[in-house]
Amino acid sequence: MESFKARRENIMNMFSQAKQDLEQLNTEIDVAIAGRKENIASLQAEISDLSSLKTNNENSIKSFAKIFKV
Repeated sequence: MESFKARRENIMNMFSQAKQDLEQLNTEIDVAIAGRKENIASLQAEISDLSSLKTNNENSIKSFAKIFKV
């Protein structure tokens, strides 16, 4: 009987450790996701700035073309 109890205890300890390991992994995944979301937000802001600059450049080209009739 003690052998079965010891085996059960061993199995329960392994389950407990696996649960802790998976919870730690999920925490690390959450950190990675948060970091990537920050990168996305930064890239979106940069894209917006670059798009605005491109629009300004295109408008300048049109203005130059009117002034210099290029």
